[in-house]
Amino acid sequence: MHRKGSHGGLRLLGTAVVLVATLVTGEGQAQEQELRPRQEQERGREQEWQQSPWAYALSESPPLRFNESSRFNVLATRNPGYPRAEGERMVLVPENRSGAAGAIFLNNQPVQAPFAVQFDFNTYNRKGGGPWDTGDGLVLMFGRRPLSRRDVLPTGSGRAFVTDGSGYGVHVTLYGEERGLLLTDGTGRALASRRNPAVYTHERWATLRVEVERDGIRVYLDGALQIDWRGQVNSSFTGLGIGAATGDANALHAIRDLRLALQPRSPPRPPGPPPGPPPPDSSPDGNLLFNGDFEQPSLRRGSFQSLGELPGWRRAAGRTIELQNNVAGSAAQGAQLVELDGQDNTTLQQDVSTRPGAEYELRLAFSARPGTDARDNGLEVLWNGEVLTRLEASGQKLSDTSWTYVVLRVRADGPSSRVELRDVGRSTGSGTYVDDVSLRQVSGGRGPRR
Repeated sequence: MHRKGSHGGLRLLGTAVVLVATLVTGEGQAQEQELRPRQEQERGREQEWQQSPWAYALSESPPLRFNESSRFNVLATRNPGYPRAEGERMVLVPENRSGAAGAIFLNNQPVQAPFAVQFDFNTYNRKGGGPWDTGDGLVLMFGRRPLSRRDVLPTGSGRAFVTDGSGYGVHVTLYGEERGLLLTDGTGRALASRRNPAVYTHERWATLRVEVERDGIRVYLDGALQIDWRGQVNSSFTGLGIGAATGDANALHAIRDLRLALQPRSPPRPPGPPPGPPPPDSSPDGNLLFNGDFEQPSLRRGSFQSLGELPGWRRAAGRTIELQNNVAGSAAQGAQLVELDGQDNTTLQQDVSTRPGAEYELRLAFSARPGTDARDNGLEVLWNGEVLTRLEASGQKLSDTSWTYVVLRVRADGPSSRVELRDVGRSTGSGTYVDDVSLRQVSGGRGPRR
C-alpha cells in the first residue's frame, strides 16, 4: 500500500523504553482476507457473543412483582381503580377511559445512574376505530423527585409526566404523526427523538429497554437502538416510575415483565474451538498477536459495528469496541481499524506466550479521527501493566486519517505477556484510531508458540 509522510500533529507524552517513530499517512483500500475454516468457526462464536452487558444483566434479573403492593406507589388522575395489577401485567389505563392518567413509582428504592430498566408494553382498543383505537402513550420516568397524592398527573399528551424540572422521561408517543420515542428533561424539553410507528403495538407486546449511564442515555425498542443521547445525567433525585395517559383517544396501556439492573454484566464467553492441530509459531510474517490488523470480523465498506469482543482481543474497559471499515478515515493496513472511543473510553488487551528474557518489537499505527480535537485522541500503550508511551494527535485539519507508526522494544519477564491499548482522551464517543498492531521476537532465540 502506498503511504506518504505526514506529521499529523502527533505528540509523544513520555516513554519508558527506546522508541522509534515513523510518521505516515495510510490510504486504506478494501481487501478481501481468506480465513481458514477454523478461524471462520472462531469468528462465528465471537459474533454470537455480542450481547449488551446491560441486556444480559436485565435477563438475569428477576421481574418485579406487581402484586407486591408495598413495592409501588400508585397515582392516578380521573382513573379510579387503576393502575391495577391483573395477573402478570399492570394496567396503567384501561380501555375506553378518556382524559385519564395512571403511574406507578418504585417505593423506598432509590435508583441512580448507572442502571438499566426494561419492560414490555401493550396498547390497544378493540372497540375503537380510526385514530381512536390508540392513545397518547407511556413514559418511563427517572431521576424524579418523590411525588405525593397531591400531585396531579397530566393527561393526554402529558403522558402522566409532571414537568417539575426534575429528572428525565422516555416517552412512547402513540397518537398522530409523531408516533415514536422522545427523550425529555424534567421540564419537558426534548433532548432527542426518533419517529417509529411500531411503538403502537395494537395488542402485540413490545420491549422497551433504557440504559442510563452518568454520561448518556440509550433507548432500545425490541432490541434495536433508537436513541443514543450524550450528556451529563443529573442524579439529584432518585425516583423511578412508569406512567401512561389518554386524551380523547382511549386505548388500554399496560406493561409487564418489569426488570431493573444496577450493574452491567458480561455474558459468559462461548466455549473455545474444538481441539485441533497446534498453530504455527506465529503468523507468516512473525506477528505473535492475533487479529492485530482488526480485519476480523469482516465488515462491509463504509460500515461500522459496536462489539462486545474482537477475535484475539479482550475488552478491559468501555462499553463496546467499535470496528470500522472506511467510515471516517481509511485504515493503515487492510480495510479496517478500531476506534477506542466509539462509545466511551475503551481498553483492549491481548495475552501472548513469551520466552523469559527475550526481547520483542511492539509496533502499531495511531491516528486522530479526522475533525476531532487533540484532547479527544489520547492513547497509552502498556506492556504487562507498565505504560510505555502516551500518544496524542489532533484531527481538526484532517480530511483523512494521518497514521503514525510507533515501534517499541520490550522484554519478556515470564512465559506470558500482555499488550494493552488504552484510550486516555476525553470520553466523547469519537476519537483514538488504532490499526496494524504487531509483536515480533527480535532476540533470545526462537519464540514459543502462540
